[in-house]
Amino acid sequence: KVSLSVTGDRLSLAIMDLDANNVAPMTAATVSDLLRTAIFKTGKVEVLERKSMDAIMKEQAFQKAGCSSTECAVEVGRLLNVNGMIMGSINKLGDKYTVNARLIDVEKGNVVLAEAVECNNEGELSASANTLADRISQSIPTVGKVISIVGGGGVVIVNLGLQNNVDVGAKLSVTRIGNVTKDANGKVIFSERIEVGTLEVVEADQEASKAKILDSSQLIQVNDIVGLGL
Repeated sequence: KVSLSVTGDRLSLAIMDLDANNVAPMTAATVSDLLRTAIFKTGKVEVLERKSMDAIMKEQAFQKAGCSSTECAVEVGRLLNVNGMIMGSINKLGDKYTVNARLIDVEKGNVVLAEAVECNNEGELSASANTLADRISQSIPTVGKVISIVGGGGVVIVNLGLQNNVDVGAKLSVTRIGNVTKDANGKVIFSERIEVGTLEVVEADQEASKAKILDSSQLIQVNDIVGLGL
């Protein structure tokens, strides 16, 4: 599993349009949109819509043309206030197409995952986008937060539910970010992760769940990180 730095209530991603190498720019843009949709449907992360992404970048007068480096993706990710950025390319060599994607942790500024899918013709690019989304999502834990404490503290409400594939009986780990170490440029180079406890979901709605505390090493608090596969 990859670990992305969580700054909001849920993990959030933005997907830049894939670079087109020996393929039509419209093809690359279409596959980029397919990838956004496929990753959103996994329910694991929030995916910034392309229109919202373009509007924010326009407002900030940011020129994304030629933005293909990790450093540029981090800069864009900070503008968009997301945890991760996905960037990559579609390449055609002979009769083969390859769709490449890299997942970048915006806070830490490094690549945490790289995947590539090959296909034999343009008609298979849609399936390739779905395969790529599956591979990326399988490597990302389902992450949310404790949003309230119920009663005497033995039960909590978390912002993960059925739409995130979290149902009754699911076991959720609870962690907390401790000391964070940054370098001279403000880049996070180490963050302490404290294991707090374990929850079991007893009621699940579409966007949130009620969970009982199975065990805890310390008091579970609002904003503690919860998730599957952490």
